[in-house]
Amino acid sequence: MIPLGDLPARARGRMRLVLAALLLVCAAVPVAASLAAPEIPMRPPEMLRSGATHVVTGTVQRVYLSEERDGRWDVGEHVAELRVDGVEKAPQGSGWSSEVLPEGPVYVRWMTRAFRKRWWWSDGTPPLSSAGHRGWTPEPGQRVRVYLARRANDGFHSADENGDGGFNVLHPNGFERLELEAPGDHAR
Repeated sequence: MIPLGDLPARARGRMRLVLAALLLVCAAVPVAASLAAPEIPMRPPEMLRSGATHVVTGTVQRVYLSEERDGRWDVGEHVAELRVDGVEKAPQGSGWSSEVLPEGPVYVRWMTRAFRKRWWWSDGTPPLSSAGHRGWTPEPGQRVRVYLARRANDGFHSADENGDGGFNVLHPNGFERLELEAPGDHAR
């Protein structure tokens, strides 16, 4: 390596400029990362199963969506109507089991929340976001496994906030695509 003193003045000036720019980038990246709204991390299947109060399989009949702006957030509220054809996990006393399926459709809900601006400039810790959410919205006719939270934490809401008895899909990836069953595989 050539000592800086042996370089011509013009080259030393450029070298200092490059080093200053590199130092600025090294300092700016961690600061910018701390200002970004954090995303809910993807959950592996075993974490989804252990965090869920109910795990069911079924076919999506309809999907409803409501979108709005809430302050600096774009919020999507989703509801899927599900015809349940299997119960893999349910609390004792719920009346659901692999032999006893819920009567009629089950309505499951989830939300997406994305910060409209990329950075969080307010005081305090930025709230969780599903910006960059890698989950997917199921469509009618698709067969799915759904990891649900009823009166439990779903990733966005605490057990107290999710205490109305509804079924919230675990965030961010509580839906799993399944192959369609052949007709007559599951008699209802």
